[in-house]
Amino acid sequence: MLVGISFPYGPYVIGRAGLRLARFFASLGTRVTIHSRVQPRPVSPEWDRRVRWSGDVPFRTWMRPLDVVVALEPPDPDSFSRPKNSSIRRLLWVPLDGIEPGLRESYALAEQVVCSSKAAAAVLTAKWGLRNAVHVPWDPGSVPLRRRPPAADRRLRFLFPFTGIETASSDPELLFTAWRLLEAFPHLDVTFAYDPKNVTAVTHRSIQRTAAHFGPSGRFETVRSGRSDRSDPRLLYGRHDLVVWGSETSGTSTLGLEALAVGTPVAAYDVSPHNEYLYDRKNAALVPCAVRHDLMGVPSAVSSPEAFETRLIEVLTDPDQLPALFRMTQFGAHSRRQLFAEGWKAAAGLQ
Repeated sequence: MLVGISFPYGPYVIGRAGLRLARFFASLGTRVTIHSRVQPRPVSPEWDRRVRWSGDVPFRTWMRPLDVVVALEPPDPDSFSRPKNSSIRRLLWVPLDGIEPGLRESYALAEQVVCSSKAAAAVLTAKWGLRNAVHVPWDPGSVPLRRRPPAADRRLRFLFPFTGIETASSDPELLFTAWRLLEAFPHLDVTFAYDPKNVTAVTHRSIQRTAAHFGPSGRFETVRSGRSDRSDPRLLYGRHDLVVWGSETSGTSTLGLEALAVGTPVAAYDVSPHNEYLYDRKNAALVPCAVRHDLMGVPSAVSSPEAFETRLIEVLTDPDQLPALFRMTQFGAHSRRQLFAEGWKAAAGLQ
C-alpha cells in the first residue's frame, strides 16, 4: 500500500502534524510519499526505508498512483476529485483552526474528514451538515517520560511559550503577569520561548525590559524557538516545572500534549481543544474563561490576564498542587495514543 501525505505549503507551516502522520504510517509497514515544496528531514529509523519525498509536482499528478491520500490542507476540488479508474481513498486532516469555508466542496469529496478535536468535528457536522467528519484524538508521538515532582525547597522555573498568532493578543499581558510573579515569589525563575518573527514590536520591547530587570540575577532567560520546529520537546519543556500557555485557540493542542509527554504540567485556558486533553487539577491548571465563537462556530477563549494570574498564584502558594500535577502528566496518554492509532488505521482502511 502507498500512502501519500500532502503539505501544500511546506511541513513547517503545517507544523509537526504531517511528519507525525508520515512516521505513523511508516511504522505500520506501509510506503509513504510526501508532497511538499520543502524536503522534510528524516525523523525516525523507518523514515529512510519507507518514506520518500515527491518533490514539488502537481498535486493531481502526485495523487494518481496512491492508495490513500491524506491532505493536511484542503486542495481545490478539481485537484482532489478522484482520477478515472481509481479507487484512491481521500482523507482530509482538519485542526480546529484550519477549517477553510471557501473549500467546502473539497471536504465533501473526501471519504473521511479526520478532525483532531471534538469541536472541529462538531462544527463540520452541525454547521456544514457533513456526514464524513470523524473525531480522532491527536497524539504527538513523543516518548512519554515521568519526572520527579519538584522538592518543596527547590527553585521553580516556569516556561512561557509565545507562539505567534495563537497568543498574540495575550502576550503583553502575560509578560506583565510574569513580572509581577517574579517580584512576588523570590523562588521563581522564568523562561520566555519565542520566535522574533512571530511577536509584535510591543511584545519584543517588553521582553527586552524584563530581561534587563531580571536577567542579571539569573531569574529570567529567553529561548528563541520557531513556532513549529521543536525538534526535541525535552530541551524546551523538560527542564521546566510548568508550561504557561496563554493560547486563546489552537488547532490540536500540540504544544500542551508535547509538554505532558515529557512530564511537565501545563497552565492553559479552559477551552476546546485544550480541555479535551488537559484536565484541571490532574495534569493541568486550567484557567476559567468566557468562550466566544466565530461565524463558523469555532470556539476560542476570551483573554483574561487576571484569571490567569490568579490561577498561577494558586499553584505557587499551594505546596501540594504542583507535585500532584507532576504525578498525573501521563493521565489519559495511553488511551489517547491507542485511539489515535485505531482511528487513523480505520480512516485509511487498514483494518
